[in-house]
Amino acid sequence: MSLHDVLYFTTVSLMVMHLHGFTVTSRHIEIITLMPYNFSVDLLHMAPAMDVAIEKAQASHNHDLNITMEHLFNTSFRSCDEVASQSVSMLSEYVYNSKRSTDCYAILTTGCADSSGIASLARGRDWLLFSNSMASNSFLNPDIGSPTAVALMGTYVGYARVLLEIMSYYAWYHATIFVEGKALTPFYKFLASQLMTSSRASVKPFTLELLTMIDNSHLTVKAVLERAKLRSRVIILLTLGTTAVQILRRANDASMADGDYVFFNVQPSQVDEYGTIDHFAYPLNDSVSRIYQSLFFLTYRPGGDELKALNSAIIRRSANAYNVTYADGHLPLDLPPIKSSYEAVELFVKAATELKHLSDECGGVNLVGKLANRTARLSTGDVLISGDRSRNLDLNIFGFNTTTGTMQIIGTYMWASGNLHWSTDRQITWPGINGTAPRDVPVCGFTGIDGICAASVISTKNVAVAAALASMLFLTGSTICLRWNWDRIVNPNDNHTWQLNPVLLHHHPTLQSVHEREHTQYNLSKYHGLLY
Repeated sequence: MSLHDVLYFTTVSLMVMHLHGFTVTSRHIEIITLMPYNFSVDLLHMAPAMDVAIEKAQASHNHDLNITMEHLFNTSFRSCDEVASQSVSMLSEYVYNSKRSTDCYAILTTGCADSSGIASLARGRDWLLFSNSMASNSFLNPDIGSPTAVALMGTYVGYARVLLEIMSYYAWYHATIFVEGKALTPFYKFLASQLMTSSRASVKPFTLELLTMIDNSHLTVKAVLERAKLRSRVIILLTLGTTAVQILRRANDASMADGDYVFFNVQPSQVDEYGTIDHFAYPLNDSVSRIYQSLFFLTYRPGGDELKALNSAIIRRSANAYNVTYADGHLPLDLPPIKSSYEAVELFVKAATELKHLSDECGGVNLVGKLANRTARLSTGDVLISGDRSRNLDLNIFGFNTTTGTMQIIGTYMWASGNLHWSTDRQITWPGINGTAPRDVPVCGFTGIDGICAASVISTKNVAVAAALASMLFLTGSTICLRWNWDRIVNPNDNHTWQLNPVLLHHHPTLQSVHEREHTQYNLSKYHGLLY
């Protein structure tokens, strides 16, 4: 692909002059983005936030920075596969043709791009690499990815850890994972894989089983539910919200709303394309509302009113410069990719200016050294980046409110404190008889015939076996007798019947001695006939 085929444009290029016309000596830093133009995590939604971030960074550093931003994209691309196939060549061609004298580079990429190829390029040039998509282990692996990579939009490891901590809190160690095989987002299958990996590495005795749903048909849902019944009482629904509703309705029909089961639905954020709490907001008289009492809904925890002014600035820039609007109640920084794109700018500027003060080389490894294992205070709040160069997202935990018939926040997981926090005034009303959380393993096991019920089952089986054996003996004896008599009727010449012969029978005196009676001999002769 030639440079002519790829559209480049610079959204911000701030060159600041002294009032008397002399150029200020400043550090030149540049951010290069690689993302789709108008689909998935796209430029039209990310760029306005980055524009605003650059303007704020410029103002806060007294105009002593020269910040440029280059967006590499192609408007003809319609799929992530097309973006991935050309992203490395686009970046390589731009760098080759760039004539700027730049001190620091940072790349912001999305899940659509060729992550391994871009990581290789960033590693080779020692450039800082940000991701505004959920990061896998390979992205952060310095041997596979790049030691200059920083995951800003959360990790699958982080989501898996929160799920397992909730399960551990309730002492639930058995779970079945349902994965929607044909969902458009890879979030569900990647999280499922990480859950299996994390559970095996845990010191807790987790036993998880993964079931992939090839479709959402009635037969498929019925089959996975029947399988899950024999394996666990915890079911993790890694599916779209609409699919989760279908499964819960089927589970209700399968008598799984009695409080013996618990369900999880996990979403990367609350958007209609994935799933929101509104999917589970039904009136109390709805036929399946009872099963929602056994549901946990986990998703990204957005900011609050403290981001109101910043959201307004991004909304204005979106409408004026990019012709993108937001519906009422929808805020750009409520979306993790937009928030992480904004934060990438502030983090890059913060690290670059710190290196400048120390007269250090502005390479990716040095920049990462200024970001990793610390908490940065940004316009969006505190951002904790761990020692492994990952930033995990705070999560909200929702439960069903039986009074309002809606899902409400009952807990949070905040990475700054690393703690699971449950609300003291909002708790789950479990639908069981005692109103308690389900057991990890029922008293009679998952099959209903194990545990303390095994002895009674064995006793019942023994009684049944004894009864069956007695019946068999009775039938066998009756059959032998009937057969015996039948043979004698049908075969009158049978010579296997014996009878006392009264003619040959000796009559002994009544007053015989005992000794004599004991030695009385009876002559037996075969009698051909019936014996009565």
